[in-house]
Amino acid sequence: MAWLAGLDSHGVILGLDRIRWLMQQMGDPHRRFPSIHIAGTNGKGSTATFLASMLQEAGFRTGLYTSPHLSRFTERIKISGVEITEEQVATLAERLRAIIRSAPETVAPTYFEVTTAMAFAYFGEQQVDYAVVETGLGGRLDATNLLNPLFSVITNVAMEHTDHLGDTLEQIAREKGGIIKPGVGVLTAAAVPEALDVLRELCVQRGSRLVRVGGEIRAESVVLQGGDGSRCFDYLGRGIRWSGLRIDMLGDYQVENATLALGVVEGLIANGAQIPEDAVRRGLAAARWPGRLEMISTAPRILLDGAHNPHAAQALRRALENDLSFDRLTLVLGILQDKDIAAVAEHLLPLADQLILTRPAYVRGEDPHRLARRIPALRQALHVCEHIPEAVVKALSLYRRGDLIVITGSLYTVGEARDYILSQENFSFQWS
Repeated sequence: MAWLAGLDSHGVILGLDRIRWLMQQMGDPHRRFPSIHIAGTNGKGSTATFLASMLQEAGFRTGLYTSPHLSRFTERIKISGVEITEEQVATLAERLRAIIRSAPETVAPTYFEVTTAMAFAYFGEQQVDYAVVETGLGGRLDATNLLNPLFSVITNVAMEHTDHLGDTLEQIAREKGGIIKPGVGVLTAAAVPEALDVLRELCVQRGSRLVRVGGEIRAESVVLQGGDGSRCFDYLGRGIRWSGLRIDMLGDYQVENATLALGVVEGLIANGAQIPEDAVRRGLAAARWPGRLEMISTAPRILLDGAHNPHAAQALRRALENDLSFDRLTLVLGILQDKDIAAVAEHLLPLADQLILTRPAYVRGEDPHRLARRIPALRQALHVCEHIPEAVVKALSLYRRGDLIVITGSLYTVGEARDYILSQENFSFQWS
């Protein structure tokens, strides 16, 4: 793990030459399994989780590759819900380290490229029936884009990573649309015209059929269930209708993510896969995605969400306004330096009665004192805590029955807070 962490010094370097070289040295394991490739600004992990859960319930040996992890590196690589073991990580890391030592000087793989190589090798060796693979950043030049998948999925397109992907929606859509392969079906929930037009153009160029949520496939009769945030809905596809489906993930956007995953399942069924309706129902209901609108404790009520960009912050706000009720909201915010801090704050601060600024133990974590100067004028009581455990303790000290604590701003913040909360024996948490 120390060796892998050391590769982070290369930073984000997009391109396929290094991962292609690594795969060639390993015998091209990415060619040994069918895959579904998922890109998008937000919702990639949830969509991947819904899909993998349904395939797993149908009896398929299903690989799932997501990033980043919340607590353990092994969370990134799973087969049928079981994380890769530390021993398997060590074995694959040693193999990759030996290969990289023999690499030309011009080949210096990044952390994400090595992790992707590890996942592809593992899925190939374990002979998965399907691998559900989430991109890391963008799509066209992302390390995962060596795949030739059965389906390409683009959840949505919003402004993000403008230093790498471009500073317009059209440019970002073109980067994410880079995962579209000739003749491979594409599913998307992208709705902004500037992005959707680019995806349509790419599909025409590559002879790929485009299926849109809200168009060829859609959710109907969506009903919010009680106070737990679960939802029931009907799926109306191109040739299938499933009624009364249930998801337990919080957030109205999860219906959209589930619909995308159902569209892929329908496509697989059309191609001959045996996926019974009861497996679809069980898989959707069982899907969980930690750290994303996760009510980790009910007494006190603590909600974790990794919202780190304006689009995700807006989705979190809708969930707070529409899905949950509370007397006072204590917002614990820790965010990275390169994010659109003002826009994230603009969505969330109006709901907060008390604000605690902190930072994750990560090199790009924004200093909370500087953060206080970067966000708009405050009406809330403000507290600054240098470290996340301190911020959690402060939030708990302010808590009264009927309140809600929301910890957000980054998956690094959420992961660190989650680990701390789960490790505490001196608090009487009631787990969800």
